[in-house]
Order: sequence, then structure tokens, then C-alpha cells
Amino acid sequence: MTKSIENNASPEAVDLARLKQENYTLAQQVKRLIKAESKQYEYQEELDAQLKEYKKLNELNKKINATLDIRKIFALTSEYIIYNLEYERVIFFEQFEYTGSYTVCAHDGYYNHLEKSAIAELVINEDDPFLLPLQEGNEYLICKADSDNKDLAEYRSKLLTNEYLIYPLCPHKRPHALLAVGNSAENSGFYRRVSEDKGELLGIDNLVGLLNSAVENHILFTTMETALEQKRQAEAKYRGIFENAIEGIFQATPDGRFISCNPATAAILGYETPEEVIENITDIEHQLYVDPKLRNVLFEKMRNRVDVKNFEVEFFSKDGSKRWMRLSTRPFFDEKGEILYFDEIFQDITERKQAEEELQKFNDELEKRVAERTEELEKIRAELELQNEELQKTYQELEVETADRILTMEKLREKDQLMIQQNRMAAMGEMLGNIAHQWRQPLNVLGLKIQQLGLSYEYGEFSKELLYANIDKAMEIICHMSQTIDDFRNFSMPDRVKSQFSIDQTIVKTCSMIEESFRENCIIVDVNIGGDLQVNGYPNEYSQVLLNILMNAKDALLERGICDPLITVASWQENGRAVVTITDNAGGIKDEILGNIFDAYFTTKNLGKGTGIGLFMSKKIIENRMGGRLTVRNVTGGAEFRIEV
Repeated sequence: MTKSIENNASPEAVDLARLKQENYTLAQQVKRLIKAESKQYEYQEELDAQLKEYKKLNELNKKINATLDIRKIFALTSEYIIYNLEYERVIFFEQFEYTGSYTVCAHDGYYNHLEKSAIAELVINEDDPFLLPLQEGNEYLICKADSDNKDLAEYRSKLLTNEYLIYPLCPHKRPHALLAVGNSAENSGFYRRVSEDKGELLGIDNLVGLLNSAVENHILFTTMETALEQKRQAEAKYRGIFENAIEGIFQATPDGRFISCNPATAAILGYETPEEVIENITDIEHQLYVDPKLRNVLFEKMRNRVDVKNFEVEFFSKDGSKRWMRLSTRPFFDEKGEILYFDEIFQDITERKQAEEELQKFNDELEKRVAERTEELEKIRAELELQNEELQKTYQELEVETADRILTMEKLREKDQLMIQQNRMAAMGEMLGNIAHQWRQPLNVLGLKIQQLGLSYEYGEFSKELLYANIDKAMEIICHMSQTIDDFRNFSMPDRVKSQFSIDQTIVKTCSMIEESFRENCIIVDVNIGGDLQVNGYPNEYSQVLLNILMNAKDALLERGICDPLITVASWQENGRAVVTITDNAGGIKDEILGNIFDAYFTTKNLGKGTGIGLFMSKKIIENRMGGRLTVRNVTGGAEFRIEV
């Protein structure tokens, strides 16, 4: 057709038609170019927006990486979500020490006053079916405005949002935290809508990736911080035991040099300080051991990995005297099985050894005398048959008495070991002194009775009546001493369950245990009890609190040299509670340390004289274990401790 027109038309018409066709083609190309440029502009705007978002995200990343404070991390993230991702509301939930529930730890966005209070108290249980998809591995939970999922829709009213997203932080079966973002129904049109579109989720996905790293760093830091604190406490506990033990404890090398030792080691060996021991004793085998061969025997046992306990040897003291020791050792080996060094605990048993030797001498002498007397009686048996029978009976009684004495000494030795073991507890140190005060007078009387038997026998005044009278008196004294042991043993036993007990009886019992010690130091304890006050709690632990405060008051009075030292203990009932006050006249506690008096390891005593745990544990017992209150204040002339239960 066109060719037909061109053949029939004039040249001008043909040129005009060609120009129109070219103009049309050019117009179409311009339209396509404009459309492409518009699309490119849209892409550029989208790219600029993403670049801006990544820049803001990078700035946030720097801020949250600069801190390990999880609350600050969540606060910075909340601000970012509100102002950059443009969601109306943000909530962070955190699970503390796997309690089984998530509580709100941070929230931000547009809330009224009542909504803020409601959100702050929101709790999500870990086993809520609502969280099941996250526990099964889903990346997030989404509830859109038109969602009909019953579990998700139920949380709209709890989260105060009409649409929301929830992401797990540090995702696994038990996420450490949850992040919730969303909008209310009234304001959703002004904020970014909750959508499953990948482009819409890109920003929040990138943010969650950063948060996971930050939360993991926080968990790692918290775990390391806890481990370091536990290590510090363990080291402090070991150091306290090492420094305050009454047994000698040291560490030495196989060639006979001390690596370290505690103050008790120096004291037992007659030195002033552990440093003096380490400096002066450089050859343990020849400087300490009276018989060096026994050290070789000890090392042979350790090399063969035999458990060495209660190994008895003689040591030289600094002044050259010999002392019996009982050792227990523990060697440490290198990869070749050679001993690197060894730990050793030892006790001075010289007095026990001397007592055993004296007892053996007494038995030998007694057997010798009986043999001589028996020989004489055989010669005059016919004439003195009655006397012979009496002497035989006396001899048998003496054998029984000797066996009883040996058995009694064995029991006393076992009890001594138990006391030594218990003395490792700082709180029981003073108790052994109190037992000594309680026993001193009965032991003196018992010794006099035994000496009376020996003297009466030597001077021919021995009689059956005298023997029985002394036995009765000795048994009375022993029963009294045995009851004293029971009282202190019951006092040291920890309470398992709460029980009803009398405050006033506990005060009287505790004061009686320290009565001799305080009287010896001329300290008056004035007890004013207000009646039979009954409470439900732990009587032995309550008594331990009383003892700690009384012993601290005693130390303060003696340290400050107070004339006419006085401690007043009073009890009464006030507002349905049993109140006990312990007041001294030692001058009080300095104001600058009064607030630290119940802190762990805080002590005003000289090094080695106080552990700093007595008042700390006392406060724990009264307030945590018994639901009471323990306070201190300065009063006229001294300090007053007040216990309310």
C-alpha cells in the first residue's frame, strides 16, 4: 500500500510521510527512555533508603558493641526501631536464670500511662503454646491485622498491638530473650505495617542478626564474670583455712625446701613467721627429721602412690628440742611420674606420746608391784588366806580401773581429734576455749582424787571405802564433763528444720557456755530476760548468732582495755516479735565503718584474728533463714546489736 502511494504520490508527499513515520518512531523511543529513567530513579531512591538504613544500623552496631550492659543495648535498639524502622511500639522480654518465664526488661514507643504500667507487668510463660513455633525453629512469629490464628490473636490484647512481629534472641529451644515490635489499631496507618514481604522484613532481620551477637556477648561476659567471682571466693576461702588452721600446713619440694607454709607451721616448729621457716630450713630431711631414714620411708610410700595418713615421726624444733608429729601427705607428679612437690598437714602429738609413755611406765610398775606382792602372799597363804583374797580382789579392780583408764584416754583422744576437726571452722574457735574453762576445775578435782588413791596405797591407808568413795566422786565429775560435751556438741549441730524454741532459754544456755571465759577476763554479762518468749526457727543457729555478737563484744572490750567491762543482754516482746539487744561499753563502732559491719570478709580485727564472716553469716541467719531483722547502732558508751524475730 505504502509502495503504491509512493509510486503514485509526488516526491514532496513521499518525504512528508517518511518524516511522520520517523517522528512517530522517535516519540515511542522517548517514551520508553522516560519510563526507564523513572524506574531507575525509583531504584536509586530505594537504594539510597537502604544505604541510609545500613548506615544507621552500622552506627547502632558500634554503640551496642561498646557496652555489655544488656539493658543499655535494648534501650539503644528500641530507639533505633522507633525512629528508623518506624514501628510504633517495641518490647524486650528476658529470661533470668531459666526461671521458666519471660518478663519485660525494656519497652519504648507511644504508650499512655496505663498502657506503660500494663506492659511493664507482662509475663510470658516459657511453655505457652504461643511460643511453640519458635521452639520448633521458626525464625519469627507474625500476627497481621487480619490474622485468624487463635494463639497469636490472643496476645494482641496482652502486647497492646493489633499487629506484631516477635523474634527470638540467641535462638534455640530456650531463647535468652524475645523482641516484639508492632502497631496499635488506632495508629497503624502512621507507621510501618507488619508484613511478610521480604523487603519489609529486611531491616528487622538485619537488626536481629546484630542483636543475637550482642546478646551472646552479654551471656558470655556474665558467665565469665560469675566464674571469676566463684574462683575469687574459693581462693579467699582456701586462704582463710590455710592462714587460720591450727594444724601445720606446708608445701615442699622433694629436695627438702619449703615452698610455702602457714603460721601454724612456724608456731609448732618454734619460729616467729612462715618466712623465717622458709629461709632457715633448706634441708627438711636433716634439719627437721630426728631419724632421716623415716623421710625416705615416707617418700617411698608417696612414689608408690600409697595414701599416707597418720604417719608418726619426730621433728627437731628451732631450739633443738624433739617433738612428735603426725603427718598426712599428698604428692603431685609430672608427666614422667616423678614427684614435683607435695602438700603436708601435721599435728604436734608430743603430749599424747608423753602420756602414753607415762601410762606404760605406770602399767609396768603396777605389774611389778603386783607380782612382788603375789609372791609374798604365796609364802604366807595359809595364814593370810582372807587377806590374800582381798588383795586379789583389789588387784582385779586395779586391772579393771587401768583398762577403763586406757579406754577413757582413747575416747578422750578421739574426742580431741573431733574437736581439732571442728576447730577448722572459724565460728567454733572460741568454743574450744570455753570447753577448757568448763573442764578446768573438774579435771583438777579428778586429778586430786587419783593422787589420793596412790598416796593412800603407799602409806598403807588404802581401804575399800576410800576406793569406792573416790570412784563415786570421779564418776560424778566424769558425768558432769560428759554432759558439757553433749551441750557443746548439740550447740554445734546444724538445724535441719524449723522448730518452736524459747528465746530466753537459748540466751541462758549460750551465756552459760561462755561464762567461765568471760569471768576469767573480768567481763560482767548482765542478762535481763522478759519472760518465756517463743519463736519458730532454728535454735542452734540463733544461739550461734548470739555467740558471734557476744564474742565480738568481748574482743572489743579486751582490745580497748575497758575498765569495768560490761555486756548487757535484754529480751522483751514488741509488736508481736521477740526482741533481743546486746549492748557493750567498749566505746562503739566508728561511723565510717558502721554501714559495712555486716559485709562479707569485713573485719576490724588484726590480720589472723578475724575472718570477717561472723556478723555476715549472723545477718543471713536472722534475716534470710528466720525472716527477722538484725541491726546495729551506737549508744552511749558502746554499741547495741538488736535482733528481731
